[in-house]
Amino acid sequence: MLVLASIPFCLQIHHASPPNFCYTEFIFSSGTHIMSFNFFFAAVGLIFLIIGYYFIMQARRDWLLYIQSQAWSSAAGQVNKSQVVSIGLTHRTHEVAITYRYEVGGRQYNGKRLCFGAEKAIYWTPQQAEKVIARYPKDSRVTIHYEPGNPSNAVLERKYDRSGAILGLVSVVIGLIFSVPLSFLVQ
Repeated sequence: MLVLASIPFCLQIHHASPPNFCYTEFIFSSGTHIMSFNFFFAAVGLIFLIIGYYFIMQARRDWLLYIQSQAWSSAAGQVNKSQVVSIGLTHRTHEVAITYRYEVGGRQYNGKRLCFGAEKAIYWTPQQAEKVIARYPKDSRVTIHYEPGNPSNAVLERKYDRSGAILGLVSVVIGLIFSVPLSFLVQ
């Protein structure tokens, strides 16, 4: 037990003995319980905060690319592959897998980015994914938008998918909930 007496009242910090070594209680010298804090929850919260930060930074990068892409050049292209791929053991999500080729300045390029904001276009139902595939059948002619200074950076649709940003914000909120001592929320 550690007693902090540098403040006008005494604060006792109790560290629980194993197996609950991650649990700490903060108690006034009068016996009034201030809060309990589990360091396991804090670690989980920190992990969610880091994941959320990563997704928010990715979303920010993609948002900036989306804005810049409005002034990008266009080239004629052709769809090489267009299919729906079921993901997971139970095939509950469905990815739109589209690849295309285009030519800029006599050089051939290949791309697979459908839009900005999500690395992959993933849908909950096969019908949603099939709607996207129907717009881009194999061997169809399409317009590709590419960055003039870096033609290998291209996109099929100049749209922004917010799912990465939403995932980042949800992760940050979960991280904050886990990081805050839960007794403050209960009292």
